[in-house]
Amino acid sequence: MQRYSESFDETFSIALDRALQGVLGRAANVTSFYVDPGISAKSPDVYVELLKKIFSPELVNALVESIGLELSRSFGFQFQRDVNWKLSEYVSYARQPLELRLEPASGNTLAAGSETELKITLVNRTVGEMLVKNCDLQLSPETSLIEPNKPSYDLEGLKLQPGEAHVMKARIRGTQIGQGRVSARATIIDLRGRSKVIEAPCVLSIVEREGRLSTGSPIADSLLLGGLPRRSAALLTSPACDEKDSLVQGFCGIAPGATVYVSSDVERSTQLHRLYPELRLVVCSPQADLLPKTEFIQVSRTLRNISEIDDLLTHALETIHDESPRVLIQLISDILLLQKEVATRHWLADLLPRLRARNCTALAELNPRMHGTQEVNALFDLFDGRMEIVEHEETGQPVRFLRITSLRGHKYLPHQALLTSPAHGTGVEASRTAPSIPLSTEFQLPEGERRLAAIMFTDMVGYTKLTQSNEPLALKVLERHNQIIRPILPRYRGREIKAMGDSLMVEFESALDATSCAIEIQHALHDYNVSARDEWRIILRIGVHLGDVVHSDGDVLGDAVNVASRIQPLADPEGVCISQQVYDQVRNKLTNTFTRLERRDLKNVQYLVDIYKIVLPWERRSSST
Repeated sequence: MQRYSESFDETFSIALDRALQGVLGRAANVTSFYVDPGISAKSPDVYVELLKKIFSPELVNALVESIGLELSRSFGFQFQRDVNWKLSEYVSYARQPLELRLEPASGNTLAAGSETELKITLVNRTVGEMLVKNCDLQLSPETSLIEPNKPSYDLEGLKLQPGEAHVMKARIRGTQIGQGRVSARATIIDLRGRSKVIEAPCVLSIVEREGRLSTGSPIADSLLLGGLPRRSAALLTSPACDEKDSLVQGFCGIAPGATVYVSSDVERSTQLHRLYPELRLVVCSPQADLLPKTEFIQVSRTLRNISEIDDLLTHALETIHDESPRVLIQLISDILLLQKEVATRHWLADLLPRLRARNCTALAELNPRMHGTQEVNALFDLFDGRMEIVEHEETGQPVRFLRITSLRGHKYLPHQALLTSPAHGTGVEASRTAPSIPLSTEFQLPEGERRLAAIMFTDMVGYTKLTQSNEPLALKVLERHNQIIRPILPRYRGREIKAMGDSLMVEFESALDATSCAIEIQHALHDYNVSARDEWRIILRIGVHLGDVVHSDGDVLGDAVNVASRIQPLADPEGVCISQQVYDQVRNKLTNTFTRLERRDLKNVQYLVDIYKIVLPWERRSSST
């Protein structure tokens, strides 16, 4: 007869050891030095992702199958050899021999005063007969039970055969606005002959019947208890990330014929137009003429004329006949960079009340990594509510959450909800390095053509030392570096020429674009480093030069490249240095202070080069030019 340990953890550990020894032999002992076996039961698919950094995919698949087989033997569930299960599924079967599901007919949102049916399903996951003694329902004050008349099901010794399911139903009502919780608790006798309690929770958002407008995101609507209040204006603060883009697309897609999207991003606007041809677009960009010519697209070639932006938005709203129009404003960060906080605040203080007066519900987005804290804080009180996407690190990869921090005069859930899409069954986003975005064909140059270009070089401080001391961590830090920096480059029309380990070489059409991009990169990394652990901090030196270059076989050659590469090491950690040629182009276009450095004789450069340091907000201002 199979001997079962009294402890789940002990039984799991024994099964894991047998599986590792069976597949890896002596190498199983080495594995624990690189991957903590303790996380295998707590975060099984994270454990698998870490194994993939050591072993080939084929060997990892064999390990997962072997672990699953050993767990099935130890915990008495049916092993599915022909089914490509994840490790988390095997662990779930080991932990819970009874599958217990709660499924509200209304989904996870229920209007206050409304009723919904609740389906309760019990499934025997083991290879033997299972005795189910009882099943109870527990409800929070936000919900009440209508049927049955008591929250307990006496199942009179229900016996479930392997794989058999038993379904029960209940009816509940939402009684007060807030986050309601319904739990089912079943008591069973497991294959070890012991009594075991299995619990399945279900969280319901009890929302207002009227007065809310869906954001298009079930996660956001749940936290907002039904959506944004009508005629409100909310601010979404978020770094550039896929999760933010999904929220934006959801807002535009839930009612595209009643929505105006105000943006400076031509590429994103084009994508949204293809998805939702009836979506109204107001696009302000020098490249706006590249957009299709339709009655629903209004364009401006500049962001400096705020009055023109207002006029275009007003015209777009006049084409909408819905009683509750919606507006999404993407370009606040761009306006803030150009106009600074006083002018931006005045603009929004005038615009937002006018939108409310037209019965509009507005969502604006802002990238806080592009601005100082004072600039961002200056805008908060203009909005009725604020949402933010925050990041946490897990196994070196970002896991992003949405949370609501204010909603004037209305209730909301003060929690954070996971946004990052599961990859391979985990709660951790798949390891993805954002590719450099090539310029469209109309901007690419013929082979061998000489042109004037700004060249930017970046280099990570201390990376070589980190590689020598902890190579796996160094690779994760480099991946994080790429995830932060690469999405910034296309916003300044930067074209990544090549990556050399921890260094990047990027070409720009103008000195101003290159310098602005360098400053934003340092701002983004500085904000990231404030909350990052010491070993995860990313410190860059950046150098920029303007000069003639030649395109050859996808590479960029010329004296300008050599000079830029020599300027970069002269920058302070977290700093930016530029040449005299760049300084002459940007000195009256940026608000930053410049400090002139001592004239340098650069290696393999036949002439002296004047270098300027850009003084960034966190640096102590010394001498200035």
